[in-house]
Amino acid sequence: MKKRFWMPVAITILAAAAALLLNSYLQASLLILDAANLRGLAGQFPGWLGHQVRTRDVEVPTRYGNIQGRLYIPSGSPKAAVIVVHGLHAAGIAEERLGPFARKVAARGMLVLTPEMEDLRHYRITPKTTDQIEDSVRWLSEEKRFVKSNRVGLVGISFSGGLSIVAAGRASIRDRVSFVLSLGGHGDLDRTGKYLCTGQLPGGRGYWKPHDYAVGVLLLNLSDRLVPLSQSGQLAEGITAFLQEDDQRGRKMIEELPEPASQILRWVDQRDLAKVGPLMLSQLPYFAADPSLSPERSGPPAAPVFLLHGQGDRLIPSCETESLAKYLHGKTEVHWLITPLISHVELEQPPKLRDIWNLLSLWEKIMRVAGRST
Repeated sequence: MKKRFWMPVAITILAAAAALLLNSYLQASLLILDAANLRGLAGQFPGWLGHQVRTRDVEVPTRYGNIQGRLYIPSGSPKAAVIVVHGLHAAGIAEERLGPFARKVAARGMLVLTPEMEDLRHYRITPKTTDQIEDSVRWLSEEKRFVKSNRVGLVGISFSGGLSIVAAGRASIRDRVSFVLSLGGHGDLDRTGKYLCTGQLPGGRGYWKPHDYAVGVLLLNLSDRLVPLSQSGQLAEGITAFLQEDDQRGRKMIEELPEPASQILRWVDQRDLAKVGPLMLSQLPYFAADPSLSPERSGPPAAPVFLLHGQGDRLIPSCETESLAKYLHGKTEVHWLITPLISHVELEQPPKLRDIWNLLSLWEKIMRVAGRST
């Protein structure tokens, strides 16, 4: 009980002390406090200094046609612009955690765009999404209605973190990106996929049971290679049902589908990695070979790269951030942190002030770099 009472107070004191050091530390402190959804004094503190935020829906032109986007516009003149790309979720930009996160970033004085990626909404990891991230950066950097600078920050969540780094390294926008932040992202899709197929961490680090959701996503992306073409659409529909926690519909499809799709879907229902893992592993190289899906197979960005990962992440293991940081070292400016404070991309209650300070320091660097883009 005492720990629960004093922790928010301690965080508030830390945030106040940071305010005396540097404004960027203040803004980083406020963002962390705000994202933590703390109660009492610690929860009210961010609201005292935050900007008012309004939203505006826009259409973002891409090479595949216009996509929907939502702007989070702070009061006054935005000091920077940031694009936040959602993860693999059917709700897209309406996902219940994305809007509050974007609004909290905007409350720190930054204009935020959340573009909706159709393939990510359907749990697909594709080169199309990388292209659309690139096109979104180019569009916003040219939209003087919203931003004064021609450089924008880029934040990718989960698998879109890796795709955002790939996009930021492309020639058309290399000089338009002020920074890239990957939240729980991957460095190499093939290496991540092998973990999801086997549970074995790379480099002989042992077994770490992968999250059922991530296994289902990978299986969906490989489903057209595992069954006859005539069954692939229905198998994908069944896997999607389980991903959306509609188990009743998924089990009904098990009875309706022919073999082998029916058996594969039955293994999905049983969460039987020992059966679906080898199937996926046999087809993984064909899926993961495209360099537009892996930062470690693409040209590095010119902008600073920030990598933030939850220590206990079972969707994309945190060793992906460590490997990606080593790959980027010497090629561009890179800062990375693996922390127990977050679980995949959600901020958890902080257990130690040291961990809070490490996270605060990373956010301060990000916000300082973002401020230089104006």
